[in-house]
Amino acid sequence: MVPQRDRSPGEPLSMKSLLVRLTLGLHNQDVDATERPHIEEWLKEGILVQEGELYRLPSKYRAGTVGTVQNDTAYLQVLGATVRDLFIDAESLKDAKEGDLVIAQRLLGKRGAPSARIVKVVGRAETYSVGYVALREGRKSLLDIRTEYPVGVPLSPEELAACEPGDVFQINNQ
Repeated sequence: MVPQRDRSPGEPLSMKSLLVRLTLGLHNQDVDATERPHIEEWLKEGILVQEGELYRLPSKYRAGTVGTVQNDTAYLQVLGATVRDLFIDAESLKDAKEGDLVIAQRLLGKRGAPSARIVKVVGRAETYSVGYVALREGRKSLLDIRTEYPVGVPLSPEELAACEPGDVFQINNQ
């Protein structure tokens, strides 16, 4: 069993802790009530396997954090195992961002660095980001203040028309 930090009764364990424990093998009796829905969902999706009373990630899946996003590619920094980081290309990154906690599927049979594709984002590195309204090529857009890329927030043309260039928004990434 993995040692756990002290916590108040009823305080949920972190998602990162759950993923590390699933990488090592998690006994059914050690599953916290707040973790049970994740376990059940991932079993249905085939992300987890159950061997008797033990839950674990099968060898084709890895849990980790997304690191060093450049040119829409990144690396998976694997949790709970001493293995090489896995390369993630642009198509396999999906909507994961740097620092996000994810479950990825290892891709086999490719030459070069070991690689993976994101299966599920289970935790965001940043709960909130900041966006601003910019006027580009005669059109208003809502852009992330750090990346200068459009923010994936659906705004109707009417909502965007009511904004002025320079208006700033706090965006809930969840």
